[in-house]
Amino acid sequence: MKFYNREKPLSVLRSFYKIVEQKGSRLLVVTGRRRIGKTRLVIEAFKDQNYLYFFTKKKRINDLLAEWAEEVKEKFGQVFYGRFENFETFLTFLFDFSKKNK
Repeated sequence: MKFYNREKPLSVLRSFYKIVEQKGSRLLVVTGRRRIGKTRLVIEAFKDQNYLYFFTKKKRINDLLAEWAEEVKEKFGQVFYGRFENFETFLTFLFDFSKKNK
């Protein structure tokens, strides 16, 4: 499927990645109306980069954390053992991990 007329948003997102390369990890939140291509835009902008994408669904917190932990393992391998009990420990892990890994 072709990706049309999104050069400006792609440029904005890619410039954000350059800031990350220079200054370190950052958090990016993309919001907008439903079904306008936010997910596709982010995936297209960062397809050649090293990134983690966490999609939030209506799930129990423990199930969501388990799903996100699997995303980390798929991208980086077995970089932790066990499971995360809450968002704080998960985010702490991510920020500590990002200090050592690009």
